[in-house]
Amino acid sequence: MTHARDAVAQRIEDPSRPLPLVARISDWSAEDAPSLEDWLTGNSELLEPTRVRSAMAGGRALLLLDGLDELGKVRINKMTKEVYDPRPRFLKLIPEKNQVVITSRSEDFEAIGERVNLKGAAILRQVDDSQMASYLQNYPELQAVLRADDALRKMIRTPLLLSIFTYAFSQRGNSANELVSLSDSGELRDRIFGVYIERRYKHERLKPHAQVGFSLSEVEDLLGQIPIENVLESENSVDRRDVEGVLEGPTGDEFVELARRLHLLVGERDDRWRFIHLLLRDYFAFRYALPRVNERATVSDVDALRSIGALGELRDSRALGALLYALQASDDVVQSHAAMWSKVMLLRLLAN
Repeated sequence: MTHARDAVAQRIEDPSRPLPLVARISDWSAEDAPSLEDWLTGNSELLEPTRVRSAMAGGRALLLLDGLDELGKVRINKMTKEVYDPRPRFLKLIPEKNQVVITSRSEDFEAIGERVNLKGAAILRQVDDSQMASYLQNYPELQAVLRADDALRKMIRTPLLLSIFTYAFSQRGNSANELVSLSDSGELRDRIFGVYIERRYKHERLKPHAQVGFSLSEVEDLLGQIPIENVLESENSVDRRDVEGVLEGPTGDEFVELARRLHLLVGERDDRWRFIHLLLRDYFAFRYALPRVNERATVSDVDALRSIGALGELRDSRALGALLYALQASDDVVQSHAAMWSKVMLLRLLAN
């Protein structure tokens, strides 16, 4: 974002510099597969199509394309039922001319098996122990917790997660010590985000003239209903249809605004948002899916099937009991889904 902001400022000062074109790759429709020019101009009323096409044709554009990994790895064509990976399709659109910056998680980019004709690549390293110590120099109790817990230290080696951990536990005395006993990564994730959300919510409620129309439990329950499809399709996006499936009308807008103030969702457009981190998406998806499998495994239910699939994709060993319970379902489809993901989970546990 800093690079994009600087590029825009430089362009304003010097119109001869490349035209910055900033976009989130997750907004590109793999099924419709629009050209890069159509997609970029169609996403913004501020971009003049003629100017964009002219700049790209002349090699005078700076394409800043964020989040290749968030496009998802599995899609199904609604008409042909073809299963495909949308990421290589997008990479084929990248022009040889112009300046281009594409961001992606490194493991996702390696998994694509497709390369872009760019001049180089940079991999952002994780926060190391000395950087953590420097960041937490005013919180010796948090430093002590991290020194004692390898799993926790490994989990928060990104600036965002380190800041979330610090915000959640910096004013809670020795409560961070409870994390040391949580060896499971899912439990660690849930505890950190649970405390973070609780503190953000209390902070919002204490603001003068605060308008918080939803309880904390309502926020967690409603956000839990949204990300199941995200997990199934390896995406991290929330559009207006997702919200309207939970809340309609002005109430839905009020809920999204609250989620943004709580720094749980960030806006990409007026009708599209995303969770601030994939782990937060997984936190809400797991909280929603697990009880649905436990409660509805004995009946034929689309929600149970989707929840079984989400738990399987999350690869969280805590879900194994629920998946094994779902094997007792009266519906054959529920049984087959549960059997498949139970096998995957057991093989993963044995491998570890």
